[in-house]
Amino acid sequence: MQSEYFGSEAAAFNRGEAIGLFTMAPEQYGSQRVELLHNPATEITDAAVRAQLHTARWYPIERNGRRYEVMIFNPECAEDGVDAFFSTYSSSIQDNPGNAYEAAATAARYPERSLVYVASPGNGSTTALSRHEQRAYRKSGMMAEDTVPMEFVQNLAAALAERNLNVRSVIGHSAGTAVALAFGRALPKGQLENMVLYAAPQVTAVSPASLAIRALGWENFWRGRQSRQHAIDPTAVNAQRARFVTEEHPEIYREPRTLKQRLGKLAMLATNMFALAHGPEVLSNSLQALFVRQPDVAVTIIAPEQDGLHTHDLMFNMRGVVDAVADKTPQAKLRAVFIPAGEHAFNTYNPAFVDELTHVSLAHWDYQRTAKAAA
Repeated sequence: MQSEYFGSEAAAFNRGEAIGLFTMAPEQYGSQRVELLHNPATEITDAAVRAQLHTARWYPIERNGRRYEVMIFNPECAEDGVDAFFSTYSSSIQDNPGNAYEAAATAARYPERSLVYVASPGNGSTTALSRHEQRAYRKSGMMAEDTVPMEFVQNLAAALAERNLNVRSVIGHSAGTAVALAFGRALPKGQLENMVLYAAPQVTAVSPASLAIRALGWENFWRGRQSRQHAIDPTAVNAQRARFVTEEHPEIYREPRTLKQRLGKLAMLATNMFALAHGPEVLSNSLQALFVRQPDVAVTIIAPEQDGLHTHDLMFNMRGVVDAVADKTPQAKLRAVFIPAGEHAFNTYNPAFVDELTHVSLAHWDYQRTAKAAA
């Protein structure tokens, strides 16, 4: 696919600008190039994000010996259902306050939706998978055993439901896509309406060592650092904004990190490198299992075209995933959306655009077009 709308050097989206996107879907929906008008529903300021942080509620929830770090935004909207958000393999608010700022920015853009951020397994106050679960996850690439979600995931779904946080939509970023897919299957049948997966690692198969180099070295340290330095979005995270989180919620950072927590984080880091190195067959199987459990769910996979975690076979493999799911579950509402010139960390330096793309998918499952879709 040619990146004909803008260059990777700028990756800038101006308000009111038409952005060309290529969508890939099963035959009954069709693959086409569409145009999305970049015009966020709510223009936000740093003050609006800080206001969200002021009203957000952070606390660990527990069930059956499992602990989960969550932060709830726009809790007054929870009666209409909530969006559950799972981020990357090392994501937590307790370890990285910048994650709280990013989630608060999303909540500020969409104040009518309640957002529940959940820290990744083994990060922050969230417990790691058990040793047995880690072995199974490394072996299969799925947080499920024999199509049944792991107890870690089942307890999380039950803990949220017990607090009247009924999840209607799920958002998964990077490694969080594996958690999101298992979590969707742990919800009551028919409850889940939408799922958006951003930069899923399992579209292509790589070795665990290669994935570690790509994820930890290239994307996080080198490319990610450059992206953050040149961020255009006025609400992209910086050191000052991350520091504000620690000042607004000092209770999060009073609890000392235990040796068990630190070891659990390292164990999960290694486990993720093996689990997420599994290729598109695992992603296809996970999606098929999700559609069996949630037959009416609409799933959008957002794929940055130049994601450094993948090989040049990204689009070819994505077509294989879409076709395999459509073959086994013909009723599935699934599509992939490619961001021209987008990189893996695109969401960190242009969060407004990824948020917009995500929430258009959550709200409509059909893109608002400036004029027409080119077949």
